[in-house]
Amino acid sequence: MSADLLERSAAKIIRLAASGLDVATFWRECSDVIMRVVPGCSQPCWFTFDPASLLVTSHFDPAVPELSPDYLAYEYGHDDIWNMTAVARPAAARQPFTS
Repeated sequence: MSADLLERSAAKIIRLAASGLDVATFWRECSDVIMRVVPGCSQPCWFTFDPASLLVTSHFDPAVPELSPDYLAYEYGHDDIWNMTAVARPAAARQPFTS
């Protein structure tokens, strides 16, 4: 993948962000861009979070129209460095990765 493609893709996402689209349309349009530049990405999955609690407040994935209770129980009931709340925290608040 070329640097030019990455730059054009980032510029397109920036334009989309400033275009006033509703959230679902924005995510759909960005998904098309991302799937062209991220190898192996079949469909991005999008979330919004409550900033105080980091609980998921919305979800968009055409392949998975609804998150199951089992998924949410695992997501919020298990300590995992890759769970959504850990990934959503600002980098400065994350625990350093150690092996």
